[in-house]
Amino acid sequence: MVSGPTYPLSFRRLLRCQLTLVAGAVFVALFVPHLREPDKLFGQDPQAAQREAEEFPKLLYVPIEGMITSASVDKTRNDIRAWVEREPEISHIVLELDTFGGELLAAQQLGGFLFTELKSIRTIVFVPPSKHALSAGALIAVSANTIVMGRNSYLGAAEPKLVRTLPNGQIIGIEDAD
Repeated sequence: MVSGPTYPLSFRRLLRCQLTLVAGAVFVALFVPHLREPDKLFGQDPQAAQREAEEFPKLLYVPIEGMITSASVDKTRNDIRAWVEREPEISHIVLELDTFGGELLAAQQLGGFLFTELKSIRTIVFVPPSKHALSAGALIAVSANTIVMGRNSYLGAAEPKLVRTLPNGQIIGIEDAD
């Protein structure tokens, strides 16, 4: 038996494969109903490309990683506003969350933005496999229209916690002394 070279599957490649599978599932959910017409599927209709462009939803992907801060929320809101203004046909926004939390006010601002200013656009929060949307991330997630969770991902409690940032940048929780 002759076999080619084997390569170890790194965690990064495995995660990329899982994200590809999830992206494929989102694609199937959004686009397959439009592909059931044979003339569109095989490109036999000369007007098919124009109809496809009109019928397929436009999607904006927004990754949100790390601590939720006022600065990161302001940047995210400004980026989304710019994209929606530039591409008014955007009908879906997917926010990929991977966060252990952050500032309460910042999470409330982003949640309010999703819930009010983007009410005409379908918002989807995606928590990738083995990733987290805890505390402030959970507040953001429940403000979206839909939450999609990957395998072994976590949507945690939104409870206030006191934290301290060490000189090396590590963030640790402060336990109650009671």
